[in-house]
Amino acid sequence: MSRSFNTIKTINGKKPKTKRAERYLLKREPKVIENVKSAMFVKGPKTSDIINKVLHNLVHSSVQLRFLATNRLLQYMLKKPEAIMLQKHNQKRPFEEESEINFLSDKNDCSLFAYGTHSKKRPHNLILGRCFDHQVLDMIELGVTRFQSIDEFSVRPIISSFRTYLSSR
Repeated sequence: MSRSFNTIKTINGKKPKTKRAERYLLKREPKVIENVKSAMFVKGPKTSDIINKVLHNLVHSSVQLRFLATNRLLQYMLKKPEAIMLQKHNQKRPFEEESEINFLSDKNDCSLFAYGTHSKKRPHNLILGRCFDHQVLDMIELGVTRFQSIDEFSVRPIISSFRTYLSSR
């Protein structure tokens, strides 16, 4: 899969001068099967405990499903392998200035983002957005009123005769 410098060009038509630049351009080139969309989770200047739990839940939470027929326990992560939780608080807000989100999207190679804040005017605020070509495409602002963690939901067991009930119909 080695290519010469002649076949690779950037958007403005310049050829890469080093092998490192060539590898970078090869990585950013369109693919037949694209990579999985990754998401970044960003904290705003101030975040409440509820917003911290929401962001943490979206990244790290596991849902446990129990199947009585096989008696196995399966765990599904929501976004864990393709998620990046940024630890620092970000001072710039996405609706006021998109440049910071564009920069973070390009740096972390993420096409989805969640931005959590808390203020007196907008308590427990969550902004979800998409990026295309590392530019903000669209955003939606949500207010969290009642939050229940995924781990707090109870999973009802499946009755053993449920399968025979379905087959008899």
